[in-house]
Amino acid sequence: MKLLILCEKPDVKRKFEKALGGTTGFFNGNYFQIVASHGHLLTLDEPANQVSASLKPKYADWSNINYLPWNLNDFSWKNVFKTDNDRATFNYIEQASFDKDAIVIATDNDPSGEGDVLGWEIVNALDWKGKVYRIRFADETPKGIIKSLNNWEDATEQFKQPIYLAGLARQRFDYASMQYSRMALYFARQAHHSPATLRLGRLKSVILNKIYLQTKAINEYVKKPFYEVRFKDSNGNIFKRSFDEATDMFRFNSRTGAEKDLINYVQNNVVIIDETKGKSKQPPALLDLGRLSVLLAKKGYTPKQILTTYQRMYEAGIVSYPRTADTKITQGNFDELLPLAPKIADVVGVSKSLLTHKLSRKKFIITKADHGANRPGLNVPNSLTEISAKYGALGQLIYETLAKSYLAMLCEDYEYDQIKAHLNLNPDFKSEINVPKS
Repeated sequence: MKLLILCEKPDVKRKFEKALGGTTGFFNGNYFQIVASHGHLLTLDEPANQVSASLKPKYADWSNINYLPWNLNDFSWKNVFKTDNDRATFNYIEQASFDKDAIVIATDNDPSGEGDVLGWEIVNALDWKGKVYRIRFADETPKGIIKSLNNWEDATEQFKQPIYLAGLARQRFDYASMQYSRMALYFARQAHHSPATLRLGRLKSVILNKIYLQTKAINEYVKKPFYEVRFKDSNGNIFKRSFDEATDMFRFNSRTGAEKDLINYVQNNVVIIDETKGKSKQPPALLDLGRLSVLLAKKGYTPKQILTTYQRMYEAGIVSYPRTADTKITQGNFDELLPLAPKIADVVGVSKSLLTHKLSRKKFIITKADHGANRPGLNVPNSLTEISAKYGALGQLIYETLAKSYLAMLCEDYEYDQIKAHLNLNPDFKSEINVPKS
């Protein structure tokens, strides 16, 4: 059987080539050829182009709110190519498909089903009549890719694929949510604003509502200071009582009330140790794109600047795939990067003597991941200066942050003693103190 393996983007195609030994060849007795899209080549056409001629004026009008809500049964759900370059990429895939017996959809295995939709958009545009197989790889390591090819699923019956149907529903709901933009535009103009257009949609509408509610809460917040008696020992440790608003009355609205309360307590207390327990704390979780953006925003960079620079670094293999919400990696990802850790440490100035924890912790490992947490790539630069020269100061910050986050995973746990204590003459006053050990 001749197989056309359809990857989502060129960098994944390169990983398949590495796993299978080339762009073409044989696997399990089947001839294969690997091709790549570059994301979605097709998109749903404009609403006015999805309906019959008699309905076009209604669906082309962005000013009349009486035309809402839409009747989604009016739509043909027709796809069109996004750009001429997308059409050219499709032509190359189509040419490669002519002598094939089956297409293997090897797009991302994300729970939203977007990867399935992307693959089927191309398969449908080909007007494909042959077999279709779907593979779902836990990660993009050679081992993960080979395992997925050994466990492909027959997906020829398109509308019996649950994840694809979920993705299709999501795509169409997103499309239908353009109505929110039309409503927002209408009401903005009614309020004497004049935006050219507004883009809200499913996700942005929810985010805007959350921003509104949070802003309202901030504006209505009234600071209410309180005063209470607390004790401080000679080492600066604070002893205080547990407060329950329903039953405890030792907090006061004025400083005077707390000062009067102070005379009720003996101040020459002795600290009594109740418990000493050895504890440890593992290194912090790996970074997703959102957390990385928060960290770098403190340095004055915008999310758009971060993503643009990150994308360029990703295309060069210096960092992993950017648009991920994962905070864990697969065991394959861990094993793949581990031999490079000493070189990465040299680049960012971390002592290799700290990298003594060579076994993966459960905290960081997941059986399957779309792309895995953000981390250094397999192409390790020679120095931070090299990164800065190509990607600027932001590129250097991105690499340093990701590298140190990853290297922390190879360090030993932080160990400390947790000491719980109270005051002998005022036992309701308690403290919990962490004393570092190593």
